[in-house]
Amino acid sequence: MFSEEGNVHCVHSVFDGTAFHTTVINPGDVSQSSHHRFSCFTIKKEGSTIFMSDSEGSCTKGQDAKIKQNDGSGTLTLTSNNGACSFPPLWDGEWYDSLHGDVTFNSTLSTVTGWAYTAYNQLVTPFTCVSENTTSNQLLFMGDEVVEVSPGVKKNIFRCIQWKRISDESYFYYIKHDVNSNALNERIFIELYDPSVTSWNTTTYCSPSSPPKLEEYHIMVKQGFESQAAQPCPPALIGRFTYTHDSGSTQTCSSSSSLAVCPSWDTMTFDYTKCSTEQAFSKEGVVKCLMFLSSGATVFTSVLNPGDVTDSRHSVFTCYALTRSNDTIYMSDKKGSCAPGQTPQVKQTAGSGTLTMEVLGQESQVKQWCPSPLLATFTYKHLTANGTETCTGVSSLDVCTNRTIMTFDYTKCSTTQAFSSEGVVYCVKSLVVNGVYYTMVLNPGSVDNTFYHRFTCLATTKTGGVVFTTDRPSMCAKNQSSTTVVQGGSGTLEMIPEDFTTNVDESKPGGGIATGSVIGAVVGILLILIIAAVVGCIVFKYIKRKKTQHNDTQQKKPMSDEGN
Repeated sequence: MFSEEGNVHCVHSVFDGTAFHTTVINPGDVSQSSHHRFSCFTIKKEGSTIFMSDSEGSCTKGQDAKIKQNDGSGTLTLTSNNGACSFPPLWDGEWYDSLHGDVTFNSTLSTVTGWAYTAYNQLVTPFTCVSENTTSNQLLFMGDEVVEVSPGVKKNIFRCIQWKRISDESYFYYIKHDVNSNALNERIFIELYDPSVTSWNTTTYCSPSSPPKLEEYHIMVKQGFESQAAQPCPPALIGRFTYTHDSGSTQTCSSSSSLAVCPSWDTMTFDYTKCSTEQAFSKEGVVKCLMFLSSGATVFTSVLNPGDVTDSRHSVFTCYALTRSNDTIYMSDKKGSCAPGQTPQVKQTAGSGTLTMEVLGQESQVKQWCPSPLLATFTYKHLTANGTETCTGVSSLDVCTNRTIMTFDYTKCSTTQAFSSEGVVYCVKSLVVNGVYYTMVLNPGSVDNTFYHRFTCLATTKTGGVVFTTDRPSMCAKNQSSTTVVQGGSGTLEMIPEDFTTNVDESKPGGGIATGSVIGAVVGILLILIIAAVVGCIVFKYIKRKKTQHNDTQQKKPMSDEGN
């Protein structure tokens, strides 16, 4: 490296498509002819092996990482300590990170820049991946700089993440370390630097004694793909609300406010013309939902601000902790990631305050058609996880009179369905995955969040003439089946259709489409027949008129001279 001390600083790098060409500066002694202030490295990675060649001063034209240059000291062959780390395919490039801001992943070098930690009052950045566990999606990174705690005592800084994909454009992760008081109480692993240790593993370095809580996730969104990263907001937020904002010292907005999460279910829009108090650290009042997780009655959701974030008052990410009690929602916010232990009704240190929101009573406006397997009237039997069977033969479910509403007749069987005390729920959203219809239904009636819930997820399939459904309060379970009782669910329904009548309530959205199509077809045929009759009549009259004119001409034809 043409350096007596063996320490050089990277100055600039270019990538020609196959190799990096990096200029470095030597900050040490250059009084000897064998030492130089500047050098150029050509670096190429093949699998887990890195090849390097150096050149005195500037790079040499055609410099090859595997070939000694005329003015170079030789070549280096490095065995990478990254344990053959491989980032997810789409990670290359620039991302927004809810904990660190702008970060850049380089899969060729297995590095990430933008992550920065202070340990023993020294800044550590960037980080290089040194090990991975593909089964558990764990990546172990080590800081590129060691920390000198005292003369002769150095330490390595590690960061292990466990990631999970939300979409191609967004991921979330947990940091798998204990909180470290020597790193400003961040989750970081620190150990003595030992030059003889050249390999590390996730089993040892990614096993904290006090793992992060559910809400201690961090989220990443690919820069330039913010709109594609949007996901449906938590079911409790689907609707329109008024709200009161409490900063801890001042309350604003109250009835003069408006938050709409409908009709766009992935966007929260605060109307600043009604109340100008900024929400979600957004200058424009518009944020996109990215994901949500539930812990008991508390929901944690992260949103992204696609607007102007050039000043410190605004933030790309905001975390909300929320809970719903009947038609009232309580929320607290925090810039960036969620705070450990964040609760809905307590202002966070890095938050603007709390929101108390009231539903505007427009639940009926969010109704959509229930999925096709449910469009009928049914008898059903209900089977709980412990094998108790009810409702067999004496029951009624009507999803036919109004195709957006499921109405269970509790006078025939009183077993609670869809966690509704009244037995009436609205279909609000359906998705089909591998033949299973996942439907979110809304309970417009009374709610206590114990026996009766505002939202329920139904998983439905149809086999032959039988429809199977399972339920779960609040949100769908991962891989929820239509025939197996899910944890937290009331049981399974086995339903037999009785009638597929076309008696549709015209007041519902899209009502009467089938009937209207039939009527339209009949009217169209009648119209064609009428037009054909009219045209036929006109043609007949025309032919008759021509014939009459011809006869008249023959009768009125003058006599020829020969006839005189």
